[in-house]
Amino acid sequence: MMHKEWGKALLLSIVFLSLFNLYIFSKTKDEKFKDMSLEELMNIKVITASRSLQKIDEAPAVMYVVTGEQIRQRGYFVLIDLLEDIPGIEIQKKSRAETSNLFTINGVFGCEKFIILQDGIRINATAGTPQFIGYSYSLENVKQVEILLGPSSALYGADAFSGVINIISKKRNGKNNGSFYSSYGSANTFDTAFGLNIGNDEISLTVNGKYYKSDEPYYPDIYTDEYRWYNDVYAKTGEMKTFNESLFLPIEEYNTPTKSYLVNIKLNLKNFVIGYYSGYDSHGSSESNGPDTYIFAKDNIYSYKLETLYFNHNYINDNNKFKLFSSVSFQNFKVPPTSRFVNIYSNFQNGYKYERSQVFSFEEKLTFNISKKYTIIGGFSYQNINAIPKSSDLPFMFNEDLPVENQYIPYVGTDVFDREGNDLTIYQDFYQINYYNIGSYLQVHGNILKGIKLTAGMRMDYNSRYNFTFNPRIGLNIDKLKNLKIKILYGQAYLAPSPYKSYRHYGSFYKLYDNNGNVTGLGSGFWSLPNPELKPEKLYSLDLDLIYFFNNNFNLHCSLFYKGLDDLIITRDYMSQSFHDIPVDIIRRGYNSGKGEVYGGTGGFNSKFSLSKNIKIDLSLHYTFTDGTLGETPLIYSSKHTIKSKLNIKFKNNFNIYLSTRYRSGANDRDSTISEIIKSEPFTIFDIFTKYRLFKNSRFELEGFIKITNLFNIKYYNTGYDELVSTPQDPLRINVGIRLISN
Repeated sequence: MMHKEWGKALLLSIVFLSLFNLYIFSKTKDEKFKDMSLEELMNIKVITASRSLQKIDEAPAVMYVVTGEQIRQRGYFVLIDLLEDIPGIEIQKKSRAETSNLFTINGVFGCEKFIILQDGIRINATAGTPQFIGYSYSLENVKQVEILLGPSSALYGADAFSGVINIISKKRNGKNNGSFYSSYGSANTFDTAFGLNIGNDEISLTVNGKYYKSDEPYYPDIYTDEYRWYNDVYAKTGEMKTFNESLFLPIEEYNTPTKSYLVNIKLNLKNFVIGYYSGYDSHGSSESNGPDTYIFAKDNIYSYKLETLYFNHNYINDNNKFKLFSSVSFQNFKVPPTSRFVNIYSNFQNGYKYERSQVFSFEEKLTFNISKKYTIIGGFSYQNINAIPKSSDLPFMFNEDLPVENQYIPYVGTDVFDREGNDLTIYQDFYQINYYNIGSYLQVHGNILKGIKLTAGMRMDYNSRYNFTFNPRIGLNIDKLKNLKIKILYGQAYLAPSPYKSYRHYGSFYKLYDNNGNVTGLGSGFWSLPNPELKPEKLYSLDLDLIYFFNNNFNLHCSLFYKGLDDLIITRDYMSQSFHDIPVDIIRRGYNSGKGEVYGGTGGFNSKFSLSKNIKIDLSLHYTFTDGTLGETPLIYSSKHTIKSKLNIKFKNNFNIYLSTRYRSGANDRDSTISEIIKSEPFTIFDIFTKYRLFKNSRFELEGFIKITNLFNIKYYNTGYDELVSTPQDPLRINVGIRLISN
């Protein structure tokens, strides 16, 4: 308890000293704020909701927009920093071995259930593999980030299930500009990124780059109870227990490094755009698991690499009556062959992984302005996907230079002869999937009455794996009442059964011995096996969004939602089965059977006010309630009660301090049932970011910054996806850095 009291005292001291410094600074000469009122923020143009520019309060969606200036003020260096502050979004960090972080949007969990775009181009896996949304999603050189909560398959097709996030890059805007930052901090963490926009009106170039690495905190010293097996057993003897015996392994030092990089290049040639995006993320493959079942070593990492090459063309006729947008893209996504687990499921042998998907996409979109009141948007798309779904554990690395049929990689533990000289080797099942998707959509947007705007649209897709899907949307934006803006929204979405989910399999075999120690055969304790007959999951959503403006700088916001879920893919365990004619104690398969409902809402306020002509404050607070059921279980990975507050204190344009507070009531684990609830404990976390302008002239600006997460250094837990119900989280972390901006 003592560290909590010290933490509270430290927070009060920081706030007091900040306000005192601001008061002293306020006696110096005045400088105009570069700030926008709440009303002006509501007039920001967005493109994500309708795929055409419109004001955010006219967009047929529940949306949040974070501007580039807010990103700088709040210390959002990567996308996950920003999303943690968005009401309705919950992130269980370090809670899954494969993806590390687990995202929930308005009660719907899954890293694969929303789309991430960069300037409208998809930059998460198009084939639907859950992906680590970590440190490669840089926010340097960004104009704004648009976050759409809710189903969007009527425009975007598969996977726009719980939302869409669009990162909008800065442009040259008449002059060359750029920025660069670099920081260093706790756990040997180094983070650097840059953005550059150069050229002229005829040709311009945008380049972004980022590099991040961290050793990550040493958990055995912080969470001694949870890591007792590592400290008292493995680190001393090397002992680990399998399904049927104990093994004594070489002792490896605890190490869970994280590494990321990004390269993003975009060449603008009048109406043509040629772009290339490459992102890489890796993290320890033992996250969210116990030290008695996984080996925490530096080479045991799980990685993702995604590359996209795209060509866009925009045509606008002379009278601006219609616009034609054409896009061709090639995406290559893979889990590199160096990714591996060493755990109880691989019998503590090397369990390498491999996965790859290659996607060719073509889209044609027409925007036709019928009149000043009505706009029609329509188009069609084609995708061809070639995928090697996630492999089982491999005893050695997949050879990318050989075709799948020539790999000849045995299942772990089967490369052996029995006592009679019979070869027991069972070679890996690799799947190679090729399929295509054709989609067409149509949307009408316009003023049906004064102060009432209607959006109606639909999309139909045909997929060669699971046939047709149909998804409509309808939205009413009502601005007839003074100071009150109302949105009434209905939409449907579907989540495609990805090759990852349909074909992945994992488990291991072990040797059986006679009384003399001779091998007599093979056995297995567990296998998770494919089900290629899976169908799309479906979602039906109704939303009501209300904003009431008391004045330009204070508003109340309330958003209510109800979601029905159908054909959810859930898993079932079968006892005493077999795989490759080998007896298996437990076999797990996924199937479409789940139904569910999610309901709740967010309420709160946003305000801006001045303490003096030199001090401005932004303050917001939002409470979110979420509840529901998923078949026979309560809602999982979603806290029933969440509170998020943001306080930003700005003195002129010289000094800024930002405090973010998050309270979560704890979330249910996936093994919870209606009769037995298993959940993580509630917690409250304070993060703080401060920056100070060190130098400025007509061309450059230099600022220093400090970012502190988990300010009071509390021990807290998120809800785990794998072995642990509650996964330990990071202690206090401090990063110090500088940023250079060209004006």
